[in-house]
Amino acid sequence: MKTIAKLGLALGVFAAMSYAESWTGKLIDAACHDKSQQNPAESKQKADLASCEATVSTTSFAIETSDGKVYKLDASGNAKAATALRGNPDNKTPTATVSGSMDGQTVKVDSISVR
Repeated sequence: MKTIAKLGLALGVFAAMSYAESWTGKLIDAACHDKSQQNPAESKQKADLASCEATVSTTSFAIETSDGKVYKLDASGNAKAATALRGNPDNKTPTATVSGSMDGQTVKVDSISVR
């Protein structure tokens, strides 16, 4: 009986650890977005975000969801996004699906799919 209880507890812990959220949206340059948010009176937000699209030279990424929320990616996510963009440099408006967990306003990325 103790073995079954231990097994059930272990499975519960692993299930909780493997739970990941998913976000889909436009991949943007996080540094550019932060800069545009510093001077909101001078900023034309939509135009600024359009100029903040992620490119192959971007090093700090964020994802803007359809409801307008912006979440920065962690260091691992930045590396994964950069690799994915370098694989398709002609993509001028990259969208991504990011899976991971939220840590404040930063996503700890488990996986990313850029299209």
